[in-house]
Amino acid sequence: MNKQYLINILSTSVEKWNNWRKDNKFKFFDLSETDLSYLDLSGANLSAMKFSRANLFGADLSNTNLEYSIFNHTNLANVNLSSSILYESILCYADLSGANLEEANLSDADLSYCDLSKANLRNTIFYGANLKGAKLCQANLENSNFLFAELCNSNLSDSDLQNANFAGANLQYAKLMRTILSNADLSAVSFVRAQLGGAVFLEANLMGTDFGDIEGPVDFSYANLYDAYFVGETLFCPCFEGAN
Repeated sequence: MNKQYLINILSTSVEKWNNWRKDNKFKFFDLSETDLSYLDLSGANLSAMKFSRANLFGADLSNTNLEYSIFNHTNLANVNLSSSILYESILCYADLSGANLEEANLSDADLSYCDLSKANLRNTIFYGANLKGAKLCQANLENSNFLFAELCNSNLSDSDLQNANFAGANLQYAKLMRTILSNADLSAVSFVRAQLGGAVFLEANLMGTDFGDIEGPVDFSYANLYDAYFVGETLFCPCFEGAN
C-alpha cells in the first residue's frame, strides 16, 4: 500500500486511523524510511508495522500499541513512549536516546545494540528482553523490571537502577561504572567480567549472584550476599560494611 496514503490517514487523526485499522485487520503495513517526526500519534494502533530507518524524532507515541512492530535503525530520539506496549517488538540499533519510556512494556522485545542513553525508563518492563550491547548510560531505571533479560556487553554506567529487578539477568561483560543499584534485586545475576568500578549495591539483594573477578572499588554495604560467588582476591577491593 502507498506509504503517503498511510501517512495522510495518520496525520488526519488517530481516531480515523484506528477505525481504518479495524477495517484492515491482519494486514502488515510498511512505513520504513518515512519522516514521521513530531507527529502526535498518542493512542494509535501501530501494531505489526514496519518503521525501519524511519524518522520519528520527537513524536508522541504515548499509550500506543506497538507490539510486534519493527524499528530497526529507527530514529526514536526524544520520543514519548510512556505507557506504550512494545511486546516482542524489534528495535535493533534504534536511537532511543532521551526518550520517555516510563511504564512502557517491552517484554521479550529485541533492543540489541540500541541507544537508550539518558532515557526515562522508570517502572518500565523489560522482562525477557534482549539488550545485548545496548547503551543505557545516564538513564533513569528506577523500579524497572529486567527479569531474565539479556544485557551482555551493555553499558549502564552512571545510571540510576534503584529498586530495579534484575533477577536472573545476564550482565556478563557489561559496564556499570558509578551505577546506583541500591535496593535492587540482583539475585542469580551473572556479573562475570563486568566493569563495576564505583558501583553502589547498598542494601541490594545479591543472593546467588556470580561476580567472578571484580575491579573495584565497589560498595556492597548492607547488601544480601548469601551464596554470592567471588573469584580469587577480589574481596580486597570492595566495601562490605554491614553486608550479610
